[in-house]
Amino acid sequence: MRKVAIWIVAVAFVVLVIALGVMGLGIYEMDDGVIAVTAYIALPCIALIFGGLVYIRWGSAKCPHCGKPRWTNGKYCSYCGKEIPDKD
Repeated sequence: MRKVAIWIVAVAFVVLVIALGVMGLGIYEMDDGVIAVTAYIALPCIALIFGGLVYIRWGSAKCPHCGKPRWTNGKYCSYCGKEIPDKD
């Protein structure tokens, strides 16, 4: 699931960059329609990027023993108290 989130963030970032470039052209040409459409495209992209990064950071980190989400990078699980092995 983490790979899917990474791909969603990457695609949303590329679409956001393209939308902001088109928005810049719309601002240069003073075209309100282009600015509005690209803003409607850019806002969901920003939400997808933010949500995807939050999921990548916190949503996919789980304790290997109890399966509950890990909110810290500590040595022990805050739920079951067992030691979490290093990934290295």
